[in-house]
Amino acid sequence: KEVLAATCSVCGGDEASDANDLALCDKCNRGFHQLCHSPRLPRGFGRPEESWFCHDCLKALAAERGLRLRAGDIAWASASAGTD
Repeated sequence: KEVLAATCSVCGGDEASDANDLALCDKCNRGFHQLCHSPRLPRGFGRPEESWFCHDCLKALAAERGLRLRAGDIAWASASAGTD
């Protein structure tokens, strides 16, 4: 799904602004406004070369990997240089 054609899975809106951008989860591909996602996403979050995971996918990934999450945890992942 392209970010330009995305809609927020919480409010259904498709408009994005600097104050309330629309992000796509890199695991489930659902869209979320910064202010609709729980926990809210910080302004200017992430970079295009990074992966971002919504809270539901983050919980699932943490369970798969045996990690503990704290309230408000948000995850981005970027590819490490020199890895295949």
